[in-house]
Amino acid sequence: MSGKTVYDEVVEIWDLERTSKSLVKVSDEWVKRLKEYAEGLRVRLRLAVDRDSIHSRLCERELEVLSTLIADIFNARLEKIVRAAIRGEAIENLLPAES
Repeated sequence: MSGKTVYDEVVEIWDLERTSKSLVKVSDEWVKRLKEYAEGLRVRLRLAVDRDSIHSRLCERELEVLSTLIADIFNARLEKIVRAAIRGEAIENLLPAES
C-alpha cells in the first residue's frame, strides 16, 4: 500500500474487510503507523491555539471518521473470528492482539 496516506490505507482496509469473507492481511507495521497517525491528530488538536479554526475542525472531523472506520474494521474482524471459531475453521491473518 505504498504511496498512500495512512487515511487512504484505512479506507482501503475498511472496504476490503467489509467485502471479504476472511480476515484481510494487515501488517503490524500498518497498525503502528495507524497509532502514530491518530496520536499525531490528537496532539495537533491539543496544541491548537484556535479550536474553532478550520484546520482544527478538520483535524477533529478526520479523527472522528478515522475512529469510526477503525471501529468498523475491528468489529468486522471480530465477527469473522467468532464465526470461524464457532464453525471450527482455521483462522488466518490474525493480528497479535487477536490471537
